[in-house]
Amino acid sequence: MPHVSSGPAAPRSRRASGPGGSGGSRLSLPKPLTSFIGREHELAQAKQLLQGSYLVTLTGPGGSGKTRPCIAVATEVAAEYPDGVYFVPLAPVRDPQLVPSTIAQAIGLQDPRDRPLMEHLVSQLRERQLLIVLDNFEHLLAGAPVVTQLLQETSALRILVSSRSSLRVSGEQECPVPPLAVPDPDARPTAASLAACESVRLFAERAAAAVPGFTISDENAPAIARIARRLDGLPLAIELAAARVKLLPPEAILPRLEHSLGLLTGGSRDLPDRLQTLRATIAWSYDLLTEGARRLLAACSVFAGGASLEAIEAVCDAAVDIGLPVLDGLQELADQSLLRQVPGPGSSPVRYAMLETIREYAAERLDEMPEADRARGAHAATFLALVEAGGRQHAGLAKKAWLERLETEHNNIRAALSWYREHDPPAALRLAASLPAFWSLRGHHTEGRQRLGELLGLVPDESTARVSALNGAGWLAIDQGGYAEAARMLGEGIRIGRALSDTTRITWAGSSPWLPPAGRPTRCWTATAPNGARWRTRYSSSPTPWSTTGA
Repeated sequence: MPHVSSGPAAPRSRRASGPGGSGGSRLSLPKPLTSFIGREHELAQAKQLLQGSYLVTLTGPGGSGKTRPCIAVATEVAAEYPDGVYFVPLAPVRDPQLVPSTIAQAIGLQDPRDRPLMEHLVSQLRERQLLIVLDNFEHLLAGAPVVTQLLQETSALRILVSSRSSLRVSGEQECPVPPLAVPDPDARPTAASLAACESVRLFAERAAAAVPGFTISDENAPAIARIARRLDGLPLAIELAAARVKLLPPEAILPRLEHSLGLLTGGSRDLPDRLQTLRATIAWSYDLLTEGARRLLAACSVFAGGASLEAIEAVCDAAVDIGLPVLDGLQELADQSLLRQVPGPGSSPVRYAMLETIREYAAERLDEMPEADRARGAHAATFLALVEAGGRQHAGLAKKAWLERLETEHNNIRAALSWYREHDPPAALRLAASLPAFWSLRGHHTEGRQRLGELLGLVPDESTARVSALNGAGWLAIDQGGYAEAARMLGEGIRIGRALSDTTRITWAGSSPWLPPAGRPTRCWTATAPNGARWRTRYSSSPTPWSTTGA
C-alpha cells in the first residue's frame, strides 16, 4: 500500500507566486449559488485533520453533500496557504492516467515537452504551500498513487479529497460526511421544534427558493418531518423533494415518496447529469462496483432495517451466487458508501444497513435478476429459522438479550411475515405463532393480534401451529382486555389440541381463568407458556380487572 506520512500544522506565513507563475496567493474555488446549511461538526473535524495530515478525504454516499463541505473548508483555511487553493473537478475524467494532467491544468501548469508531466508537476509544487481540492475521486481510485507521489515528493502541499470511497493509502485521514440530522420520530413536530433540525432547514430553504414565501408551519411540520426521515436526511434527496413544492404541498409529496426514486428528479439544470436525479446519483456509485458487489447490493435489498453478516451470508448461500466472499463484497459496498456499519443489539457484532433510497435502487436491480423471488424467499426462511430456533433456545420470557435481538430484527420479521402471507401462508402462521411473547412483552399487542387474526383466517387447517397461534392470540387479547375474544380463541385451541393429542398446548390454553364475571373476589391462575415461562393472570373487581405479568 502506498505510504503518505502525517505532517505538522499547515504553514501560515510565507507568500510566494503561484505554480503558474502569476505571483501572490490565489483562491480558485467554485462560487456556491445556494446557502450552506449545517455541517458544523464535519467542518471543524476536517479543518482539524488538515492541521495534522497532508491528505484528508471526505467520504459519504452519493448525494450526501461532500463537495460543499470541501469548498467551505478550503475557503475557511485559504489564508494558511499563501501559494493558493485550487479546486480540481474530477467527475468528467474517466481515465485514472489523466489525473496528473487534470491537476496541472487546474493549477495553471502546461504539459512540458522536455520531461514527464509528473516530474514537472512535482518540481513546481515541491516548495509551494498549497491546498489542492480533488473533487469526486471515487471512480479514479487507480490514480491514487499520483496523490501519494505528489505528497511524498513535496514539502508543504496539502490535498483535500471528496470521494464516495477512501483512497486507501497510508497516512490518509478519512472524514465521514453522513446525511443530515433528521427529526426525532418520538417528538411532536412543530414549526418551533423543527427550526434547528438541519434536514428540515434545508428543505425549507430550498422550498422557499421554488415558492417564495414558503415557511414551516405547525400544520405542515408533521409532513416535512416525515419527508426528512423518509429520505434519511440525504441532502440531494431533500433538495429534489423540496423542488416539488412548486407543484405539491408537503402533505401531498409525502405519500408519493413510497417510490422516491421516481419523484426525486428535476434537479437544477446547471448540475452534472449524475446530480439531476437521485437515481442517477446512486447509479454513478453502482457502476463503479464489480459484478459480484452489484449482485450483493441487490441481494441486501431484501433486508429491512439492516442485517447481520450471518443473515446476509445465509441469503447469498441459498439464493444469490455473488462469486466472491460475502465479507469482501460488503467491504467493497462500504468503501463506496453504499452500505454502512451500524451497531448490533447489546454486545452483538456490527450490522450492515443501507439508506432507504439506496435500498430502493438496489431492489430495482434485484427485480431484474432471475433470483429475485428466491432471494426474498431465502430472507423469509432465514428469519423463520431464527425466530423458531430462538424460541427453543431461550426458555422463559425474561431473556432480555433475545427480546432485544427480535426488536432489532422486527422489520425483517415483518417483511418475512408479509412475504410468507403472499407465498406460503402456513409458514407465515408458524412464524407468527412463535412471536406472541415478544409482541406482548415489547408492547406490540395490536400488531400481534392483527397478524394472528389475519393468518388464522387464511390458514383454517387444524394443526399444532394453529393451536399455538390461537393460544398466543388469546393471551394478547387478554393483554388488551378482549376477554370474550380470548375465551373463543383459547377454547378453539383446546378443542384442536385435544383432537391432535397436543397436551402441552392444551395445558397452556386450559390454564386461562375463563373470564369469571366481574365482582367476584380476587383469584389467581398460573399458566405455563410453551417456552417455559410462568405466567400469572389475576382477576379482581377493579375497573381493569385483568393483568398479565411474567412471574
